Amino acid sequence: MNKISTEISSGAPMASATTPPERRALSEVMHSTKRSGGNYGSLAKSQSQLQPKFYICHKVQSDDTMQRLSLKYSIHIQEIKRVNKLWSDAELSLLENVYIPVNSSQLSTLRTLYPTLNIVQNPSPATNLPRKTSTSAIATDEPMSSIRRSDSSTSTPTMTTITSSYEDYFSKIDRQIQTSKQSLQSFDVDKQRSKTQSNDINSSSLVSNNDNNSNSDESNSSQNGRTTLWNNGRHKGIHHLSDNSVFVNITTTNTREKHVSAALERIRKERDDFDEFNSRALYGLCRSLSNQIGKRCQSSATTTGASNVAFEGNASKMSFMSGHIKGAITNKLEFIRPENATPIPIYQVLDSDGVIKDQNHAPDFTDEHLVKMYKDMTLLNVLDRILYESQRQGRISFYMTNFGEEATHIGSAAALNPKDLVYGQYREAGVLMYRGFKLNEFIDQCFGNARASCKGIQMPVHYGSTDLSFVTISSTLATQMPQAVGSAYAYKRAQNGLCVVCYFGEGAASEGDAHAALNFSATLEVPVLFFCRNNGYAISTTTVDQYRGDGIASRGPGYGMATIRVDGNDLFAVYNATKAARELALNEMRPVLIEAMTLRVGHHSTSDDSSAYRSVDEVRSRDKKDNPTLRLRKFMSQRGCWNEEKDEQWMKDSQKMVMEAFANCEKVKRAPITTMFENIFDKMEPHLQRQMKEMNEHVRQNHDHFPLSLYEQSST
Repeated sequence: MNKISTEISSGAPMASATTPPERRALSEVMHSTKRSGGNYGSLAKSQSQLQPKFYICHKVQSDDTMQRLSLKYSIHIQEIKRVNKLWSDAELSLLENVYIPVNSSQLSTLRTLYPTLNIVQNPSPATNLPRKTSTSAIATDEPMSSIRRSDSSTSTPTMTTITSSYEDYFSKIDRQIQTSKQSLQSFDVDKQRSKTQSNDINSSSLVSNNDNNSNSDESNSSQNGRTTLWNNGRHKGIHHLSDNSVFVNITTTNTREKHVSAALERIRKERDDFDEFNSRALYGLCRSLSNQIGKRCQSSATTTGASNVAFEGNASKMSFMSGHIKGAITNKLEFIRPENATPIPIYQVLDSDGVIKDQNHAPDFTDEHLVKMYKDMTLLNVLDRILYESQRQGRISFYMTNFGEEATHIGSAAALNPKDLVYGQYREAGVLMYRGFKLNEFIDQCFGNARASCKGIQMPVHYGSTDLSFVTISSTLATQMPQAVGSAYAYKRAQNGLCVVCYFGEGAASEGDAHAALNFSATLEVPVLFFCRNNGYAISTTTVDQYRGDGIASRGPGYGMATIRVDGNDLFAVYNATKAARELALNEMRPVLIEAMTLRVGHHSTSDDSSAYRSVDEVRSRDKKDNPTLRLRKFMSQRGCWNEEKDEQWMKDSQKMVMEAFANCEKVKRAPITTMFENIFDKMEPHLQRQMKEMNEHVRQNHDHFPLSLYEQSST
């Protein structure tokens, strides 16, 4: 009989050239405390300085996981495990409450984001009782059941357990490991004596690690109180399996199954403990060990005709719906047909006659605020008319009007924080106007002159403003959607109390970027508002040719997003929906989808003739009934803060303001043509310098063909 040495060596084991990489990595992990401080006490002392003073008593929801909690509160998963003595998400689901450790600086930020937080300094044992009984326990397995009762995650953390040192923490693990080895080794000796006269004592097979591990030297450590065993022999026909933590024997008897099941449970728990030290080698080793023991248990049960008790609990977890889909079981073969589904309702506050349907939904706007929003909407109309005509005269190269969609701009902008980051598509000029973008800034950008922020390197109507938190518009359709999700994730990590708003049309929702953005925002749980302007046409493509479902809002629940559909021609409905969506996104840290049903009155752009694909009379009829500016003006007249005289005077003033700004901007020369080579890199690269030199030489030789008088002269 081979003898297995359990002598404890002093100091860290030497890693030789023949030592398997798994052992070397494990040895480094097990003796890391010796290199850093000499014992667990020093580690506990350094960690005690980081102990939090406050705890969030979070009521556990059905879909809560430690991953979700760590992202929501920006807390490491291991801290949540340590404070609550958790091993897994399955144990988390047994709790009523879980305690999240935070320091004072985090707490002040979290109180802003989540005003209803339940903050405690001394968690009460009565608040963390188990809310349900674990269905994964093995009823007939007494050793396993006793282990689960003793190590259950339902035990309530007190201030004593929360502040326990790492020395006590590892001592507990050491005792579990030693107990496991001693009990199983003594059991093997007894079984060996009773089996000496049996002829089939060698029926069980050897379960081992790989050949390198089997032939490796023994290495043991006394520093951490652990004994590392590497088995490479047989014990009178009873085969042994040992890793660095647990010694296990396997036979084919029913009694043996119970002990193997108990050992398997201990291995799983010990694996999670060591995983706190990011020991990938140990994690892989224990996982392999668990799988091999599991297979041995199954094989043993099949051989003896016994029921597979050890895996009865796991079988219930491999459910038909994987646990993440909640739905009733039915015996009816029935398809969900979209034509039979009830369409999503359209939220409306102000009807076409300017009358509020329900005063409980009336926004608390002052007269001055209403006048400001109305003036922004009408001033945008005047700007659109003048710039559209200037393109037809060849004074600018391109333009897109905003007729019919003004309420989606102004209503949403009024509900946002001025510092909320905005990703526009190309028809959100009203958002910039509400935030304070000047008329000359609009016109300078369309002219692309030297005073414009883009210096003529962007197409007209591709606005942007760092000061107003408005990201420069991109021509590529839907490219801003995944970018908005990334920014929202950064805002979530920064915990700055701001959100991101992404505007797009229903045509952009057909792009692949839209799917990626919506899906990522829901899974990452970021504070972003997706604002869809559904005006019925993607350039010349009607919605009938774009999708068959119930608009864009119907996609929100499929992605797991809070969703609402609003009347996009109703300023008040857009304001209420955006304001509520922003609060929801920040309070619950999740994305929200808003679909605003509106009407594009004008052509898609100066490159489009909408009369080719829709009736002019139909557009005029709908505009007369649902015009958002007219609807707001009717309400203001009924309220008494606006009248025909004021409206007539304002129209004259706004026309004069835009014309004066236009004349001033038109006099500004274009940026130097060399600007196209600048602002690409921090320092102009040699190949760009060569290209710029070649262009300057070409222009000099052919100056008669270029209107150089319209451009500022380059200094290079």
